[in-house]
Parts: sequence; C-alpha cells; structure tokens
Amino acid sequence: MTQDFRGIGIDGSIDNQAYALSDLSNVHIIDYKIQNLVLTRTKDSIIAIYTLFLLVPLYPTQFVPIPEMSIFKKVHDTWKWKADANMNLYNVQSPP
Repeated sequence: MTQDFRGIGIDGSIDNQAYALSDLSNVHIIDYKIQNLVLTRTKDSIIAIYTLFLLVPLYPTQFVPIPEMSIFKKVHDTWKWKADANMNLYNVQSPP
C-alpha cells in the first residue's frame, strides 16, 4: 500500500492509508471469490475492475457481491496498492 493510498466508499467518503488499514482489520471474512476481473495496464500502473464476493458473518450462507476498482502503482520493483473504490462493503443491506 502506498503512503498516499486513498479508499473511496459508496457514500463518497475518502479514507487515507491509516484509516483503511484500521478499517480492514475490522472486516470479518469467512471466505471470498473474485469474478469478472478486467485489468488495464500502463507502464507503471494497473487498474483492476472486478466483483468481490464475500461470505461474512451477517450472511454466513450466501456470498455478497461487491463491485470494486483497485489501482496499483509500480514503485521501484514492487507493485503497491494505491487506491480502491468500494461500492458496497460498508453498506451491505442483503445478499443477492
């Protein structure tokens, strides 16, 4: 994760690296799947658009779909997570 990481929520909120790491540590995931992955790469960036399916304690028998977009930046010889747009994780209403 880059020092200038930004996370964007469905409500338009923008999180910095410290908040995102703290928030991620509070997410309880039983299992996950990634589908519909589309990657676009330039010289030093990768944009990934995908659907993340999570099995969470609130709905332990049905995967909840979450549309996502993540951006990765090459820093020296390492790929770092630069940004994430999350369209549902904190606003889960019901499983599909």
